[in-house]
Amino acid sequence: MKNITHTVDCGRNTAVLYDVKKDTVETITHEQLLALPDILPPDSFLVIERAHIGVPRTRKSLAQPFTEEQLFTFYESCKKNHILLKLAAHGLAPRARQVARMAGIISDESADKVDDKDDAKALAYFYNNNDKLRESLQNPPKSFDKSARRKDVEYFKDQINLHLNVKRADDKTVTPLMQMILDNREELYDSLSPDSIALLRLERGKKGVKKTSLDKGMSLIYSVGATVIDLEGNVLTRYGNQIPGWAFISEVLGDSPNHTKGGVARSDQWFHVFKKYVERSTGEKVPTGEKKKDKNGKLRDVMEYKPYDPDINFNRTFNMVIKGEIKAVKIKRGHFTPKENAKFLELRNKFKKCRRELHNFFCTIAIKLGEGKYELCGDRNIVSFRESQATLFD
Repeated sequence: MKNITHTVDCGRNTAVLYDVKKDTVETITHEQLLALPDILPPDSFLVIERAHIGVPRTRKSLAQPFTEEQLFTFYESCKKNHILLKLAAHGLAPRARQVARMAGIISDESADKVDDKDDAKALAYFYNNNDKLRESLQNPPKSFDKSARRKDVEYFKDQINLHLNVKRADDKTVTPLMQMILDNREELYDSLSPDSIALLRLERGKKGVKKTSLDKGMSLIYSVGATVIDLEGNVLTRYGNQIPGWAFISEVLGDSPNHTKGGVARSDQWFHVFKKYVERSTGEKVPTGEKKKDKNGKLRDVMEYKPYDPDINFNRTFNMVIKGEIKAVKIKRGHFTPKENAKFLELRNKFKKCRRELHNFFCTIAIKLGEGKYELCGDRNIVSFRESQATLFD
């Protein structure tokens, strides 16, 4: 895909247009933004954050600058004038700023907040230097109505959130899913690759898989299992009796760069489990030799993180101004060195593979226990089960 030629960042009343080739930034009105298709040269590649140009203003969202009619007119004008319009994920904006700061494209990283001019420049630099993410930029929506698939995604997410929230509130109760995991832990072990077994820290002794080792990986195992089995032990299905494949579940979990909220399962898996997996894979906590009293008054060793490789340290910090105070903040993705980024991607790929293997295991067990009642479905563009059975949900 060719490089971006122009980016736009919207403020409350104005917008900023960045011309990559000329390296110029211009403040424009929202009306001028809508007129850009008639002003920019043909074959321009224009990128704007989805939050600004991909969401219409409604009674519930008056902060959005444009109405549905204005947006569709803008999309059509871009197409008519041979302007390639793509939408950037709002969630990647902080990373784009960090990458641009590290490269000296925008103001230094101690700034508390960058202005719209810096955001527009950071957006262009970030995507023009990442072919894979540039190819993942979204096309403008053809409709703002929720598709059947989107409704199914939201339904599954609600069911998974309910399940994990109840489990979190009462962790001692053995749910049907937990019992399924305990009863089938030997099959679980055998279904996983060596990398996934190591990630989950599972151990098999003379008497089988040790329950204590199962506990170490339970957060990830259970949260993936909840995408297949609900709180009552029923199988989550689409189209009647078909268990969704990983592509659909990955969408439910918000794995795409363009994802919205991924729910409790995503938080459990990425914010908690993955971060700890990265830490223990690249370093360890060791005693400093000092003692400190804990909240109960007992003396405890003061621990510090020691990386295995001095060139890979995901726990180092940088100074950032937060509400007027300089604070040390742990590095983010945009601060990684090439070596750190390579290691991060290696670990992330292993983590993704483990999640998919776990999902396959739960699907296999559900189909086995269902004795022919269920089957695994792929992605099919047909009327969703949720819509075809609307009376069950409404």
